[in-house]
Amino acid sequence: MVKVVGEYYIARRKGEDVPAHYPLDIYRKDGAVRTFEARVSVIKGPDGKLKTIAHLIDITEILADTEA
Repeated sequence: MVKVVGEYYIARRKGEDVPAHYPLDIYRKDGAVRTFEARVSVIKGPDGKLKTIAHLIDITEILADTEA
């Protein structure tokens, strides 16, 4: 998944069409896995440079509730 995130980042910066929302598993030091929804966009800053904005929302328990 790390490779995919990196590929999305590069493509997004080039202006290519890539998903703006996608699930992402994050592994904690204790071995637990948490699932996050990544919401990513690119904006142009006041200096004219592209800035990547990303929000990660932990959806682990939401997914567990829907699977129960």
